Amino acid sequence: MILVFAGCDKGPVPAERSPETTPWFYPEPQIELLTAPDFKTRAVAARNLGKMGAKAEAAIPELEKLLEDKNEKVREIAKEALEKIRAETGG
Repeated sequence: MILVFAGCDKGPVPAERSPETTPWFYPEPQIELLTAPDFKTRAVAARNLGKMGAKAEAAIPELEKLLEDKNEKVREIAKEALEKIRAETGG
């Protein structure tokens, strides 16, 4: 099924990306969340950093600290994130 809208030549205007509007695209806000009291927040931040790859190289020291986190899932996700970042940075 193909939808055609006659006279509708303008699509949605994409929002500008910034750390304030899309913090999941920037390492700094995610690095700050690695020390959050809530384990789910730490886990999501670690996963986001892993997806950033080399762009998140500055997060390595904080992610290494999470390898000793009291929550097993956070430890696993931090380990995966470190592996992804190091694979892209050669570190």
